[in-house]
This record gives sequence, structure tokens and C-alpha cells, in this order.
Amino acid sequence: MKQGGQTNFFSGLTPMAKIVIFMIAFISVALIMFFSKSVEESVGTEDPEHDNGGLEDEEHNEEIMTIEENGDRIHIPDQEAGERVLISEMFLNESRWIVIHEDSDGEPGNILGAGLFGREETTGRVELLRSTVSGEPYHAVIYVVADREEDRDRLFDTELDTPLVSEGEVVISTFVAL
Repeated sequence: MKQGGQTNFFSGLTPMAKIVIFMIAFISVALIMFFSKSVEESVGTEDPEHDNGGLEDEEHNEEIMTIEENGDRIHIPDQEAGERVLISEMFLNESRWIVIHEDSDGEPGNILGAGLFGREETTGRVELLRSTVSGEPYHAVIYVVADREEDRDRLFDTELDTPLVSEGEVVISTFVAL
């Protein structure tokens, strides 16, 4: 059948052939979306030059704070104020909570957010309950995940999960929101 001088590709196909073509196209798109999401999760797609969530370029940061205990360590640079804290580098011996606290007279105060990270993760971000404020210091603390059978919900619990301690002191790293 011609429409305006052009032949319509679908006009010569049976209804069943049209359904088959549609299903093949739909499944192809679904598979592409599934596999591209899997690749993004496994290798990460964030380009630090284009979208670094407020993280300053390393050449502009004078100091990167470190937490280290028995090989567990994280690097959190001073960064733009916002609703998340970016961890530029971490090495964990086992799953750990990284917990972000407000400052209270130089000590960790109210908890703003917590993220659970596995030993295979090398960077990350902690989403916060409220934004950090420019010019204010914040504390990042590594917490030991409580060994409990009922912890299948992966929720941080201040009663059960405890700060990582080295030589009798809670291991703390301080950074500033810019």
C-alpha cells in the first residue's frame, strides 16, 4: 500500500509478523537497559570531571583526611556543601558503616547519614538526612557492623553497630564543607 508516494513496510506483513517484530524490539531494548545498568553498577559510570557531586578537584584540596585501623581506611576530602558526602577512596577489611556526624565542640554530634560498604568497594557516597553547611566541620567515623542474624534489613543501629576503636580511641576523620 502506498501512502503519499512511499511504500509502508508494515502494510505487507501479517498481524502475527507485526507482533513478532514488536516483541523482538521490546526484548532487545529491555536487555540493553538491563545489561547497561549492570555494567554501570559493577564498574561505575561517574565521570569525576563532569559530575563529581560537589567534590573538589584533588589539586585544589590541600588536605585529604584519613581514617585507618588494621588496614581499614577512608579518604574524605573537603567538599562542597550538599546532601551527600563523597568518599574518594576506601579500603575496608570487611563490611563497615561509614557514618557522617555533625560537629559538636570538636567531637562527633548528631548523625547526618550512614552508608554500608563492602570490602570490595573503593569509593562511595553517603546520602544525608539534611545538607551540610558551607564552612562547617563534619566527622566521618567507621563503625563495625554488629554480628546479628536479624540484620537482613541493612539498617544502621546506634545501639548495636559500634565505632571502630584504635588504642582506646574512636577513629575519626574531620572534613569541612566548602
